[in-house]
Amino acid sequence: MSKVGPGLPAMYDIKEPEAVLPESPFEEMTPGHYCVQLEGFKYQGRIIIPKSSERRSTAGRIVDGPPDAKYPRGTRILFSQFAGYMFNFKGAVGMRIMGESEILGKLKEEVEVLEDEG
Repeated sequence: MSKVGPGLPAMYDIKEPEAVLPESPFEEMTPGHYCVQLEGFKYQGRIIIPKSSERRSTAGRIVDGPPDAKYPRGTRILFSQFAGYMFNFKGAVGMRIMGESEILGKLKEEVEVLEDEG
């Protein structure tokens, strides 16, 4: 996605960074399951929150899926905070493995997910 200010030539085209996805730790996913990289915790308040108290993300990007995947790699999705299983692989960020039925929907890129549940 790029943005050019009004009246600026194309050489000043500003490219937004694309999401960098890690390599999948799997040779192949089982049917109906997805490997998801979680979005980072976002908080804009003044109180310092310890890492252990941060809410678990409910949005992420598909890293790997089954051969007949409905959602391709890189798709931004929304899911419940209790969906799937959290796994930490050596040398990689934590990933959540979940079934296709646990995916609540495909998110638009510009939508910011609020981490507050009520």
